[in-house]
Order: sequence, then structure tokens, then C-alpha cells
Amino acid sequence: MSEALPGAIGRFLLANPDVDVDLQERSSDAVIDALRRGVADVGIVADYVDTSGLHAQPWLEDRLVALLPETWRRGRRRSIAFGELLEHPFVGLARDSGLSRFLAAQASRSGRVPRHRVCLASFDAIAQVVAAGVGPAVMPASAAARHGGSGAHIVALSDAWACRKLLICMTPQGGELSSVRALADALSSTPAT
Repeated sequence: MSEALPGAIGRFLLANPDVDVDLQERSSDAVIDALRRGVADVGIVADYVDTSGLHAQPWLEDRLVALLPETWRRGRRRSIAFGELLEHPFVGLARDSGLSRFLAAQASRSGRVPRHRVCLASFDAIAQVVAAGVGPAVMPASAAARHGGSGAHIVALSDAWACRKLLICMTPQGGELSSVRALADALSSTPAT
């Protein structure tokens, strides 16, 4: 929602002044359900969901990384497991955000729940609190590179799920609507981040 999507939606809306977009953040499972029930025309989902019966095309790679306080720097560590991060209180997005729900689901696989010291509204705010030394965060690599700075460093997550592929999905009926097709085309022309 906060990385590649706003720019793509903005360009689409400028090129299509007669089309409005109602954008909502939901889990990938909820997006698939909305598409199948006909209450959504286009959805962006992670590649772990079943997209059978829908038109799905690759969109972007979403690589998640850990943003760690400088005080955590121990040698030249190149990666860290999410399970190790769960030993510490997190700095993160609101619990209802797509990323927070995804991370909670990953933690639950090991019977754990992430503990948050604070939940903030933006990656910039998260990076500032991490840099202050409060705790680690998990965010897209593009956000970490843009917002991480002095006081924080980026470390790759070693978990296989940390590299997600995002898909643009629509129903066969939605693909026949010119405005829906134009939106999907605008999204698919988004440069990789």
C-alpha cells in the first residue's frame, strides 16, 4: 500500500479522469475472497494464495528485511532469522496492516506472537524509532533503503517467505471491463522496486 502502489495509482488516475478507485488494504486471502464474490475488480496478492479461476499476472517482488538499531550491530552479520527477532519487542505498523497481519501469521507458525513496543503509521516513523534504539522492525527492502539512515542498519531476513512475489489479480469478467483492464495494465507497467 505504501511503496509502489501510490505512484502507479496516481499515474492511472491522471490518465483516466473519469475513473475513481476505492483502495482498501486487506490480507491476500481477503482480496481473493472479494474478487470471487464480485465485490472487487482488481486485487494485489502475495503468491502464496490460490488464484485458480482468476486472471493473475506477476507484479513486483516484495523482499522483506530487518531494520535493526545500530546498537545491535554484532560484527558483519548479513542475515537474521525472524524467529530471532521475535525474542525482542518490535517497532511496527498498525496491527491491522497487511504487513503486520502477514508477520503475525509467520510468527504463529512457531506458536508465537510478535510483541510490539509501538505501532506507527509509516515506515519513515518506524525507521526513526528503530534508529533511536527502541527495537527491530521488518519492512520491505525498498522502504528500509529509503528511510533507514544513521542509527539503524539493514539485515536480510533468512526466512524463505521473506521474498514474496506480488500478483495482480482480476476475475475473467473484470478483465473484460476497459477501466479494470486499464488499471491492471497501469499497475503492470510499474517499475520494479
